[in-house]
Amino acid sequence: AGAVRLAESLWACTRMEHLDLCYNAGGSRGATSLACTLSQMRKLTHLNLSNSDVGDEGVQQISSALQHCPLLSSLNLVDNNVGEDGVRALVDVLACCTCLEHLSLCENYLEDGDAGGLL
Repeated sequence: AGAVRLAESLWACTRMEHLDLCYNAGGSRGATSLACTLSQMRKLTHLNLSNSDVGDEGVQQISSALQHCPLLSSLNLVDNNVGEDGVRALVDVLACCTCLEHLSLCENYLEDGDAGGLL
């Protein structure tokens, strides 16, 4: 519930450039709420959701919002239980993130071939 309230309170922060919710994104439910907020943060350059247990469903929601963040240069999704479905969602949106320089997916459940579309 806390992550959902936090996401809702960030709605007006449209000029935010750095958002670090490491250990705090509240799983897939929090990620879904955060995705609505992220779509308003067009100046966002750094997003850290590491260790937040967002899973594939949460990454799918976050990914759809990232198409509205063209300045994103760093995305940290370390240790979030991301698998094939989450990676597929990322692959679909990363073409919109032309400024992306750093993507971290360490300590997730990627198997051989899952990350192939990212390369």
